[in-house]
Amino acid sequence: MEINLLTDTFELWKGKNGFANTPHEHADWYQVTLPVQGTCDLLQNRQTYLLQPGEGLLQHPGTEHSFQVGALAAVIVIKFRGSLLNHKSLGGSQEYRLARNFNPEEITALFRNWSYELLGNETDALMVQQMEFQVQLYLERLLQDDGESGRPGLHNSVSRPYTSDPHMIRVLDYLHTCYRTTVDIESMAAIALQSRYHFIRSFKQLTQLTPYQYVLRLRIVEAGKRLRLSEESVTDISFSLGFSSVTQFYRTFLRLKGMTPAQYRKLTKI
Repeated sequence: MEINLLTDTFELWKGKNGFANTPHEHADWYQVTLPVQGTCDLLQNRQTYLLQPGEGLLQHPGTEHSFQVGALAAVIVIKFRGSLLNHKSLGGSQEYRLARNFNPEEITALFRNWSYELLGNETDALMVQQMEFQVQLYLERLLQDDGESGRPGLHNSVSRPYTSDPHMIRVLDYLHTCYRTTVDIESMAAIALQSRYHFIRSFKQLTQLTPYQYVLRLRIVEAGKRLRLSEESVTDISFSLGFSSVTQFYRTFLRLKGMTPAQYRKLTKI
């Protein structure tokens, strides 16, 4: 990853083509991580998020995080100081909601324009002020409170969602314990004390995923850990996690991680 733009109040980066970093935190900076192509695998406060283009995540100061992108993926990162923003227009709070939906084409175009205008003109005070104002406007729009809760609602998140429903808590306990084995809708619906139809609706409303999608993401996160930390073969990992075939595992891993299991292992072993 290369730093592209830097002022006193913000840094703008773009990472691509298999970039990965180690867990770290910023004492005085906020950060928004915005995948614009392929999948971004982000670890934040020990929770893993599989971010697709348009699914951004905010890191507050002091939040430990790290991420990696696939061989054909790209992510734009904006680091900024709280002083850059007009907190009155944001309700006066600096504790922003984590999950952020955004337009990948828009931020890509803005990044291109900002790079073209600012690079080589860092000493032009007027240019810097103009750029800071443009970044400020974008961030304030991105971070504007829209009345949603602070719980991430990303389509590929595998962070455990909050619910006060004791029956759905038992369903999640069941999935996080048994995702490596064969699970079925009837069993989950029975635990939730709901009909099959109502369970599928309520589960997706809670997690933004179908039960099948949720289980697949749990399996792929576990597969990533084993590829990084063990010498198990891809075949052994595949069948131990409940995939019906190695082909299914490869296809699912490629779709969610943006690279094959072999590419992922090679990248994370470096």
